[in-house]
Amino acid sequence: MKEKVSSFQSRDVSENESQNRGIKIYLSQLYRLRFRPIIEIANLRVNSPAALAGLKEGDIITEVNGKRVGDIDLQGIMHQFQKKPGAKIKLRIVRAGVKFNYKFILKAVL
Repeated sequence: MKEKVSSFQSRDVSENESQNRGIKIYLSQLYRLRFRPIIEIANLRVNSPAALAGLKEGDIITEVNGKRVGDIDLQGIMHQFQKKPGAKIKLRIVRAGVKFNYKFILKAVL
């Protein structure tokens, strides 16, 4: 008799095991999905502080000024970039699976 253990695996069950007082124990893998917001740099202004610091289009921002992007909403993230000139920005990004830290100072838009 073949019995399905999970949607990922199955195994053979002997007749003796299937009559074991109605108790069956299986070792199986459990998967938990966790949804995380992804903030990707879609466009950088030429010669902007972020571009000059080394950020690139396609970089994934994971932290803004020490706060994980999952802990703040999109408006809160945008607010960080709309502060007055001279404000310091610290970003943690992921590029091609590698984590990087960047720092730059906001400047007035010309």
